[in-house]
Order: sequence, then C-alpha cells, then structure tokens
Amino acid sequence: VRPGLLPAHVSGLIDAYMHVSMFLLVGTVGGYLADRIKLKGRALQHAESALEQLRIDTNYILENMSSGVLVIDTDCRVITMNAAAEEILELRKDDVVTQHLDSAMGRRASGLAHELVESLALERPRRRQEIAVHTRAGAFRPLGISISPLTDGTQRRRGVIAVFQDLTEVHEMRERVRKADR
Repeated sequence: VRPGLLPAHVSGLIDAYMHVSMFLLVGTVGGYLADRIKLKGRALQHAESALEQLRIDTNYILENMSSGVLVIDTDCRVITMNAAAEEILELRKDDVVTQHLDSAMGRRASGLAHELVESLALERPRRRQEIAVHTRAGAFRPLGISISPLTDGTQRRRGVIAVFQDLTEVHEMRERVRKADR
C-alpha cells in the first residue's frame, strides 16, 4: 500500500461511517429543533391566550363602569367608548367609532370635543372639571370630566382618554338644598 492511500474497502467503510454519523447528527439536531419549535409554539399559544383574556377583562371592566369612557387618537378620531358614554352622550358607539371628533360629537357635545382636542394639543391632563353637553331634547346636561393623555409602553403619545359622569342629579340636589335654605 502506498503511503496516504487506503484500500478501497477501508475507504468505503470510512465513507459509510461518515454518512451514518452525519445522518445521526442531522437527525439529532432536527429533533432538538423540532422540540424547541414545539415549546415556542406552546409558549406563543399561552401568551395569545393570556392576551385574549386580558382583552376580555378590559372590555368587561369598561362596559360595566358607571362612568363614561371615551378615547380618541392623535388624529382626533374616536377609538372607543363604553356603554355609559353612549347613554350619557346619547350617541351610538357604532356611529362614532373611527369618526373625527367634531363630526362624532356634533354641536351638542362641542364643549367635550373642545376639551379633548385642547388636552391632546397641550399634552396635559385635565382633572375634575365641569362642562356642559346637551341632550337630544336640547336640555342642559352637566358632566364632571377628567382627561388624561394616553401613551404606549415607550411613552409615545397615542391620544387621550376622557372619563366622565352625568352630574344632573348632583345639580338638582344642590338646587333643592338651596331652595330649602331659603
């Protein structure tokens, strides 16, 4: 045998050994990667499930609040409002979501629209102030309102959120107390 050359049957055995070794290595790595993908898939499903539950819980909270909640984006478009806001403002969510604030609120709630736009422009919260809106019948409806900037996780401005209550009963009670004091 010349130096550096192997007999054909030894060379064939080495080639077979290398092929089998590579086959086993590829199979092992492939199995490992398949397990990792399966684990990541389960983790993703768990995260999606947790996110969906959080969305459901948030919607449940918003819809069961007695205070009205109205959210607008940085383009002054209505993002959402809860059932209490629909009742207080006498507007339907389906009619105003995605609409520009001015067209969504109309003349009856122009004071509310003005406060939201101003808070958005100044990037400042407005706490516990009173504004007036009008009912469909034209009656005066006082609202106690707080407006807060809405930001995302990176503190980027996303819009504003208004939380408000109908103060009609409070005003009526004040008037009855005032009359009783006379």
